[in-house]
Amino acid sequence: MFGKFFKVINKLLKKDKVAYTRNNFFTGLVVILPSIITIWIIIFIFRLFGSPSGRFINLFLRGKLNEFSEVILGFLVAIALITTIGYFAKMAFIKSAARYFEKYFTSLPFVNMVYTTTKTIIQSVTTDNKSFRSVVLIEFPRKGIYSLGFITKESFPDLTKGRQEFVSLFVPTTPNPTSGFFLMMPKKDVQVLSISIEEGLKLIVSAGVISPNDDVLQPQTEPQ
Repeated sequence: MFGKFFKVINKLLKKDKVAYTRNNFFTGLVVILPSIITIWIIIFIFRLFGSPSGRFINLFLRGKLNEFSEVILGFLVAIALITTIGYFAKMAFIKSAARYFEKYFTSLPFVNMVYTTTKTIIQSVTTDNKSFRSVVLIEFPRKGIYSLGFITKESFPDLTKGRQEFVSLFVPTTPNPTSGFFLMMPKKDVQVLSISIEEGLKLIVSAGVISPNDDVLQPQTEPQ
């Protein structure tokens, strides 16, 4: 029995077997990792919203709920509470109170930066209007090196009076697209690509590993 076991170990230790096993491991990792990360994010969101209100509810029930039931019930209550706040937030009185608290937050030195940044990010994600208009190819950070960017606005008549037409761009960093560079470039130096915003973001986040078909990456004549 032990003789067969050591023979198997000896085969696995051979160079080709190690490479074969390593390749299988990374293949399996690529298959299961997206699912694991997705499940982890879902659990994190449930705990983030469900745990505080769930503990509060469990106090009234004198600890009769287990941890799972506490989080699920707390999450449902939190969603209902957030929806209720959203409903009342449309009323004039609530709007005035919200503006008052916002003014107070923005008057605090450090809190001002955190609050303003967080609000801007949330609004850009949840807004119905498209923050990015199209994916573009530009020469950045120097001539001969190209980067992907996103058009955020296509004209600045007040800033560019008597000059050539400019567009504003956001060039994200890899793999974190929430940070990047704000650029203003002549419209003639910007090549719009025939890919969607989602495909452009996937291309940037994956550092080029996930890319559209080569025939899709064709520049258009001008920004749309």
